[in-house]
Amino acid sequence: KDEFEILLNQSNTSQSRVILIKGFLPYDYLHNLCKTCDCILAPYLATSCSSGVIGYAAVFGKPLIGSSNGLMGELIRRYDLGNCLEPTPKSIAEAICAFQPYELASKYQENNSLRHFIKTLFT
Repeated sequence: KDEFEILLNQSNTSQSRVILIKGFLPYDYLHNLCKTCDCILAPYLATSCSSGVIGYAAVFGKPLIGSSNGLMGELIRRYDLGNCLEPTPKSIAEAICAFQPYELASKYQENNSLRHFIKTLFT
């Protein structure tokens, strides 16, 4: 933990800023972070379940950099939610350095809306 925080402080420059927030985030604070970020990084090792972070990326139109494995990788590719990577330190660093901000346009939010769910049930 201490080594991580030292390296994190050293990585912050005038060109980039990484913020570490410990603990549970209230939803309004999380929404504000999603609105103001350039992308969402989710290099999960456990990828067999869908993550709420996929929904946040779609709702806020933010590209997602996430694991290429499991359901998470499949959803990122299927809905063109961003870039997949192998969750290794080197590939994460390369993805962050290569990232160029862009606006995400994905069908994920539309396909997973309450309206679509109800339509599926009743048709």
